Amino acid sequence: MANGGIVDGNKVDSRGAIAYLIIEAYLKKNPGVTYNTFEGVFSKLKAQNHVPFCGDNRYRSSFIIKKDDYAKHQKEIGKNGTEKPIRFYTQKSFNVEGIDYYVSNQWGDNKDKTAKTLKPMADYAKENLSMEISYDETVRGQRNANSTVSSTSGKIVVADYKNLIIYGIPGCGKSYKLQEDYLNSFNVDNIVRTTFHPEYSNTDFVGQVRPVKNGLNLDYEFIPGPFTKALELAFSNEKVALVIEEINRGNAAAIFGDIFQLLDRDSKGDSEYKIDNKNICDYLSKKGFKGNKIYIPGNLYIYATMNTSDQNVFKLDTAFKRRWEYERLTNEDTKKYIKDFIVFNDGTKDISWSIFIEKINDIIKNNDDISGDRQIGNFFYQGIDKDLKRFANKVLEYIYNDICKYGGKDDIFDVNKYKSFDDIYNGFINGENVFKDKLFD
Repeated sequence: MANGGIVDGNKVDSRGAIAYLIIEAYLKKNPGVTYNTFEGVFSKLKAQNHVPFCGDNRYRSSFIIKKDDYAKHQKEIGKNGTEKPIRFYTQKSFNVEGIDYYVSNQWGDNKDKTAKTLKPMADYAKENLSMEISYDETVRGQRNANSTVSSTSGKIVVADYKNLIIYGIPGCGKSYKLQEDYLNSFNVDNIVRTTFHPEYSNTDFVGQVRPVKNGLNLDYEFIPGPFTKALELAFSNEKVALVIEEINRGNAAAIFGDIFQLLDRDSKGDSEYKIDNKNICDYLSKKGFKGNKIYIPGNLYIYATMNTSDQNVFKLDTAFKRRWEYERLTNEDTKKYIKDFIVFNDGTKDISWSIFIEKINDIIKNNDDISGDRQIGNFFYQGIDKDLKRFANKVLEYIYNDICKYGGKDDIFDVNKYKSFDDIYNGFINGENVFKDKLFD
């Protein structure tokens, strides 16, 4: 982890940390952006700060560096013959096209340059990312590895996202992240949950007219779905959250239907465009709400989770995607919450869950036959020490038949000795090391 440049919630201790938070917000808003596009967008920051953006061999003046090049910046030999860092970078990295980068937090040493540095950053954030940044113009680039949050005063207020999708690999902690960072501020009675799946329809989501027995008669009544229930709560002036788990497991465009138009929000968070929906209007009018058109009010937040590696999922189209903010979650973000345990003994030492997934995920990331989104999340499996049979059924089966479906088995397992998954399963539950030799060294 790089030194200096603390990023701790809304607090920052360097100009590089402010730049990092702007970059982070941009990447959430534009998932899957290419490096060339990313570099072009941030050319304004580059020009205003008079530093090369990246890829420059003059490491002293690099705005960002590849994570793999970080060591080069830490080994300059000083006049007294001792090694010292060339410069310092933010503690957190960001990822573009599968490559991790650090942001420099040394952007000049005088007040005039600081002001010139921060203003274009603040302007860009406000104009393009709906971020309000307040900063102390005396914030200077940190010159040592012991910088602390309290050493300077910088603050960022991130946009109050109304439509947000949290996405990542299986088991990385998306639902936990959503609960801890967003839903804990809501009254539990004002959270409406639903889960999309292939058979989920617009009538399941919005509501539908159904026959209802009324004494000896049969009446027809609109039965609200999760969306309409959340809307009813929101019109009661409460802060309300509609939570959609696994949004891409159903056909989101078909499920939302004409509600899709309401996802465009104005500066207050209300829908920019109202729509006609007789069933919802009639239902809400019986509850005392007036109006012949519906809209999403600014106090209704829509949060969704999305698994990036599910097979046979529905792709979100561009028009739908652009109406959402995105937040990518990685194992790095949630590893501090892991409750570690021993998976097995490889014959010489115990292998913990954290070590196991780190090694397997490294193999996945470096194998062209396996998509990087097939990585295993920190919470994909939660168990007890050496529960071999359960681990084999859930994790080894997933690795063998899912992750390595099209290749890569020989990078993980001893395929010369164990020819099939049955061989691997039986060997593992009997205490044998079924993995490639020295895999966990």
